[in-house]
Amino acid sequence: MIEPLWLTVPDVLYLHECSIELFGGSYGTRDEGLLESAVMRPQQLWSYTEPPPSLSDLAASIGFGLARNHPFIDGNKRTAYAAVLSFLYENGAYLDVSELEAERVMVNVASGLMPEALFASWISANSLAIED
Repeated sequence: MIEPLWLTVPDVLYLHECSIELFGGSYGTRDEGLLESAVMRPQQLWSYTEPPPSLSDLAASIGFGLARNHPFIDGNKRTAYAAVLSFLYENGAYLDVSELEAERVMVNVASGLMPEALFASWISANSLAIED
């Protein structure tokens, strides 16, 4: 697998802003260090895991980090899910799930009921390649 395209802190801040504009809530970052840590998780996983992790593992890594680190004042789960979708899209894939299922999964991730490995398996089972 070639090195994926990574999301950056500005990318995730933009996703957060869009989420708040669309669905309401309070703007703002609660902890910039936790935000940066969450955004860098996939790159760390890529750099230090042999064999290289799957795209699903990497997508789960950023989503899990954002949902669990809670770096924003509001909209953490929505931003985490948007980051998963954006990361997959930038790397040629998408999730085929209902909004209700996505909401249930993100609540479980954020609350600690769904471990990261299970989240990655869920992403893998529900992601499809984008056809040109």
